[in-house]
Amino acid sequence: MTGLAVFTLASALCSEAPTIVLLQISRALQGIGAALMLPTSLALLNNAIAEPKRRTHAISTWAGAGALGIALGPVLGGGLVEAFGWRSIFAVNLPIGLAGLWLTWRHLPESPRSAVRSLDPVGQGFAIAALAALTYALINAGRVGATDAVSLAGACAFLVSTAGFVVTESLVRHPMLPLGLFGRPGFSATAAVGLLHNVGIYGMIFVLSIGFQRLHATSPVTAGLLFLPMTGGLAVGTRLGSRLLRSYGPHWLLVGGHFVAALGALGLAELNISVLGPLLAVPLMVIGLGAGTTTPAMSLSILDSVDRSRSGLASGLLNGARQSGGVIGVALLGSLLGEPATFIGLRWAFFVAAGALALASIVAFSTWWWPRTELRNHASL
Repeated sequence: MTGLAVFTLASALCSEAPTIVLLQISRALQGIGAALMLPTSLALLNNAIAEPKRRTHAISTWAGAGALGIALGPVLGGGLVEAFGWRSIFAVNLPIGLAGLWLTWRHLPESPRSAVRSLDPVGQGFAIAALAALTYALINAGRVGATDAVSLAGACAFLVSTAGFVVTESLVRHPMLPLGLFGRPGFSATAAVGLLHNVGIYGMIFVLSIGFQRLHATSPVTAGLLFLPMTGGLAVGTRLGSRLLRSYGPHWLLVGGHFVAALGALGLAELNISVLGPLLAVPLMVIGLGAGTTTPAMSLSILDSVDRSRSGLASGLLNGARQSGGVIGVALLGSLLGEPATFIGLRWAFFVAAGALALASIVAFSTWWWPRTELRNHASL
């Protein structure tokens, strides 16, 4: 509930921010609220529903709603910006957030409390520094080249911060991320798949939005409407993934779904969005279908890889991995796009996205022996 309250308050501040600095500060606060809200909501679902079939259905619905929200963002956001200005994309969160707060207070049962854990500010600091350094290095490399001194300095800062994070987490009494969990193949593989998934999907959504508006001079609402095939594919994919999940478990959905999404990204690279018509809708729909199929599987597989008492930690890691992947995807694919945006830059961005999604499929496939337990768990559904 705290995360939702922070997110709603930050949205109000964003909608009224008088300067870019205050907008950035408010956006950072909004990010903190989202970081508190997303993993805890999944953990609450996992703890509140014990019966396997209902639990699988609930987690699939949760994951599907998130996937559709990502796809609908450009559509609804473009319409709001064109009709009411950019402040409206933040103001629209206020009634939704207030309704969510009321529903949480009214209907959500109190969850059991685990043992109190200490904060890990040093580990958190290293994690933030590593992600910030990598993002800046990628953006700068796209502007002036990978051999630029600032790009190399950012890459070095990333390596040093990552090493500091690993050392810190291995020494502190209450690490934010117990490294021993990565010895579980389902845990580590799902985290890697989640990161690669968002590198490809978030990165493509970002460069497509820019490509539609800059290369074809479309309005924000038209650019948003061009995402409808992907939105429809996600809707069908999440529904299909939820049904297949009950019979086959998460493993093969992660393999097949990411492979299908990679094929869609390759299709975009060949088209290079030079045709705004039915032909463009095909790869967009394929991407949505593949990505949607994997979304419920990722959430369930990360929860199945740990004890229920650690579901909050597991869902937090998946969310952190996916958000980190989104930041990397936007920075990396955006740097390839070029300034000004070019068709050649777009093509390279789609190739990289396809590679990230194909690698996610390979990572899932390489752990072919991991899902034996999960398959037995889901065979009775």
